[in-house]
Amino acid sequence: MAVKAMSFLDAAMKVLEEENQPLSPEEITQKALQKGLINTKGKTPVATMGANIYMSIKRLGEQSPFVKVAKGKFGLRTWQERVKDSEYPEHSFKDAALRVLREEKKPLDYKTITDIALKK
Repeated sequence: MAVKAMSFLDAAMKVLEEENQPLSPEEITQKALQKGLINTKGKTPVATMGANIYMSIKRLGEQSPFVKVAKGKFGLRTWQERVKDSEYPEHSFKDAALRVLREEKKPLDYKTITDIALKK
């Protein structure tokens, strides 16, 4: 018996739930296609997936099941409570950069600052 294809949004939710980590539209689409969750004859399924997720967030706001967690990465809104309750404080990019520069006590380029901040 063939698996009935889901909508792109339903497939994105299922993939994100199963992977339990933020993913890019490309990663979500690849996993959804591998699992047979979506069928498409279109030439740009990654763009379709990204547009669907983005429009869900734009149209539904806090009612959307999706959140943008970083540039090109999306997660599930239900994860926000988990993140808020975690041991990691929330910092802006500027706060994180200042902290890294203070700790390193030397000039650094933005790529190095970013790498160090992400590791911490």
